[in-house]
Amino acid sequence: MFLVMLHQCFPQLATKTPRGENEQQDANECWAELVRCVNNELDIDINGKKVNFRKFIEGVHQIHFKNTEAEDEETHSVETFTEVSY
Repeated sequence: MFLVMLHQCFPQLATKTPRGENEQQDANECWAELVRCVNNELDIDINGKKVNFRKFIEGVHQIHFKNTEAEDEETHSVETFTEVSY
């Protein structure tokens, strides 16, 4: 049932081989689509407090660049992510 609903919601994941069998899909593509759909829509009740689902699946990179030749050229940025690759 889950697979049928997944294919209805995300037809790009429902492609078939020439023999009519389901093609193997990229797990990352499937995960990205699911996260994109529920990321802002799903709130979880924790001890009476609403917490967005994103809090549990999102991480933060803090990036600091420092030029060793010019001490005053230092930059900082923050990026969020929902995937981890090895």
